[in-house]
Amino acid sequence: MSYCQQCGNSLAEEEQYCTSCGTKQPGPTKEAETNSHKVTTREKPVSRKTMSKRSKVLIGSFVGLALLIFGAHVALSSFLDPVKQIQAMDRAVSEQNSEAFLQHVNIDEEALMNPDEYVSSLANAGWESMREQFTVYMEDEAGDFDQTVTGNDGQDRFIVKKNDIALGLYTTYEIEALPFRVSITSNYDQSDFAIEDVKLHVEKANEPSKSIEAYPGTYHVTGLMKNAFGEVTLSEDITVDSSEGNYQLNFAVANAWPTSDVEGAILFINGESTGKTVEEFETLGPFPEDKEVSMHAEWKTPDGEMIKSDPITQDGDDFGNYHFAFELPVMENKEEPVETNREAPLDDVEEFVLDFRDAYEVALNNRDYSYIEDYLLDGSDADAGLSKYVGDLKDENYTYEFNENLITGAEQVKEGIFKIFTNEKFLFTNHLGDQIDYDREKIYTVVTHGSGLQIRKIDINETNRNEL
Repeated sequence: MSYCQQCGNSLAEEEQYCTSCGTKQPGPTKEAETNSHKVTTREKPVSRKTMSKRSKVLIGSFVGLALLIFGAHVALSSFLDPVKQIQAMDRAVSEQNSEAFLQHVNIDEEALMNPDEYVSSLANAGWESMREQFTVYMEDEAGDFDQTVTGNDGQDRFIVKKNDIALGLYTTYEIEALPFRVSITSNYDQSDFAIEDVKLHVEKANEPSKSIEAYPGTYHVTGLMKNAFGEVTLSEDITVDSSEGNYQLNFAVANAWPTSDVEGAILFINGESTGKTVEEFETLGPFPEDKEVSMHAEWKTPDGEMIKSDPITQDGDDFGNYHFAFELPVMENKEEPVETNREAPLDDVEEFVLDFRDAYEVALNNRDYSYIEDYLLDGSDADAGLSKYVGDLKDENYTYEFNENLITGAEQVKEGIFKIFTNEKFLFTNHLGDQIDYDREKIYTVVTHGSGLQIRKIDINETNRNEL
């Protein structure tokens, strides 16, 4: 059945005009005609299913995970970029920022380190060259590892270690800072040292202690050496700049030699016997700087009487001439002329002593005993003492300036034996540039020997010191 398009009146299939309004109806289309001959069938409509919420969540999760993994890959690749690590280290060295630098390297926690000194040492050891080595090693992923980074001095400074993670998808680099080995040598046996908080012991003089590890830099060292005169200390800084560094630390040198009026006198230090004679001590000292040391000698006379020498302190020396004098009249009586064959006027003896003083100044400043050798009686106390004293000066940068030599008295003790009394003023300068002004009174024992005069003994009567 069809209907009028004008008024909606129902029409038979064959009617071309509406029976109600008379409007002509359109004819069937060719497709309609064709279809009118077909058997009409009813097709099942296509069903459009709506996607479930669970499916949507799963798909979204997969997409989000993929984005997360990609982002993590990008972030991790950026974080592990060795170029950024090198740039950060380079900036820290340039800015001398030790805290920032040490965030990028592994250090030996047992080794000594002064962080600021360490980073400063890198800048002075050719950091630019080390930075280039880091770059080459880290960019060459196929290269051999571990790789050693050296400074301009050729000493090993770092080791670069390669680590693969995530099944080899990523590569990380560890940089290990290498410390140096350090040992101490002393000029005395049984010396103890402390580098910062680390203690070292020297068993034998001029033999190195065990070694410790320390990174390049400056460290403070204290030393302690005990001897019969007390505790001698030192305090100084060392600069660690060698991978196998041995550092010589010297306590004050014992350059004082003792003599005595008699043989076999026992030396006492601070009232206690050393059990050794004066002759058994090649040198005395070194002495503590903050404690006075009193020394004297004791000798038993042939009559069994025990007598003491005058006491001496370490500040009363004649630059190494420690003479333990005894008041022994009998000893004076034993002084006999040696090969005496002539008498000498006192004026000649006085002039002889003044000539010796001139030669002695030259000998001291040139460290050459030969300048005064002919003035001294061979084998005498004066000869033994001064030859050793001048010889010990060879390694010391001391200078002497004799300002005044006056003869204050002269007498002939016996035939061929003279006593000349002097007042001597001179300026002493040590190896550190410290100066001491000396005013000293001495007694020279001069004897005629052969055809001339020679000095047998030199006694120090009084000394005044003035540190400038």
